[in-house]
Amino acid sequence: MKLNKALQIILAMILILGFIAPVRTAFAQSDVVQTVNDIPFTVDQYVESAKFYRFNLIQQYNYYVTIYRMYGMAIDDEFNQQFVDILGENGAEKIREIVLANAAHQVIVAAEAEKAGLSVSDEEVETRLKDIFGYGADAEVELETAASPEGGEASSDTLDSLGSEGISTEPEINKELEFRNKVDEYFSAFVKDAFTVDFFKGDLRSLILEEKLREYVLNQSDEVYEQEEVKARHILVKTKEEASAILEKLAAGESWETLAAENSLDTGNKDNSGDLGWFSKGMMVLPFEEAAFALEPGEISDPVKTDFGYHIIALDGKELRPMEGSALEEAQTAVYEAWFEDISAGYEIVKTGAADKVVVTEPVFEPVEPTPTEIPVEDNSAEDAAMETSGDETGAMTEKPADGAAASEATAEPTKKP
Repeated sequence: MKLNKALQIILAMILILGFIAPVRTAFAQSDVVQTVNDIPFTVDQYVESAKFYRFNLIQQYNYYVTIYRMYGMAIDDEFNQQFVDILGENGAEKIREIVLANAAHQVIVAAEAEKAGLSVSDEEVETRLKDIFGYGADAEVELETAASPEGGEASSDTLDSLGSEGISTEPEINKELEFRNKVDEYFSAFVKDAFTVDFFKGDLRSLILEEKLREYVLNQSDEVYEQEEVKARHILVKTKEEASAILEKLAAGESWETLAAENSLDTGNKDNSGDLGWFSKGMMVLPFEEAAFALEPGEISDPVKTDFGYHIIALDGKELRPMEGSALEEAQTAVYEAWFEDISAGYEIVKTGAADKVVVTEPVFEPVEPTPTEIPVEDNSAEDAAMETSGDETGAMTEKPADGAAASEATAEPTKKP
């Protein structure tokens, strides 16, 4: 699915861990709402952070609405209510808790990073900002040069984009000016007065700093990232009687490879002895997983029933193997979060109650009117075809993705998660 540049920027901002609107309060703006080891978090800071958090939630809502409409999915009252509950009047307490928790989190990150000798330069912040707006080192950006290829005069659009700083024929200078103009345009026309560029850069700095702190903590840890995995083959058939008949043929000495090729409904690997390779727990549907991990190498299971039919499983290996991909990422995140929770216990966090009297209402959330299923607004033929296909004629074992998620290649492997 291809998203336009505005949506890409919105999504990038949504993913940033920051929080943040006008307020009605009788308190002086210098009042402290919270301290972390005597480091103050003021009403001013709280207000801008609450605005930022509201802005991010609203952009997340708008992004979902766009995706729903793209795939012709209905937007109903239940969908809207999820956001009304937190962005409406009744959500003020929840937002307050999140904003204050995030503020404390950032103070602790900064303190621990300083202990570790970590810091973030202005150049690193600028590079991350360019990445968000599509002007990073690897981005392909079409640049307008001041002069036409034929050497004619510059167009009025080019002059406008360069502003009053003058005209340069240097592509890198043009690119820098275009980037600056794009950021200014985004904040003036879209963000408006929700928060400032400087505030956003500060949040980026905190995000980058925590990335460095996380890497530092993981490098200092002696955690071994391994998990038990098995290597298995399977033959899938429709009925228990068919599965039992195949077991009898195997006992009589017939070839597994031949029986798999002739009988298995798993068209993705039937000609490869039904080989599933190595997999860990959580990757297969539960009955299949339990049966596979209960076997020892060289053993063959009795018929195992799943929603896809009956499986005969042959185990070829079982061992501890290094984690990879999402499993490794989840394990590392758990290590870092456990460390952070432990270290946070040594910080004294005091809430003064001043934030309870501050009412943050902007940016204002305006949910769209509930709509029935709509016609997709974009032709995503490849993705749409995958979305509508839950498997081949034999019945794939991947679940049909929901909410516009891209479908994985359909196979008949007994995996639950696409």
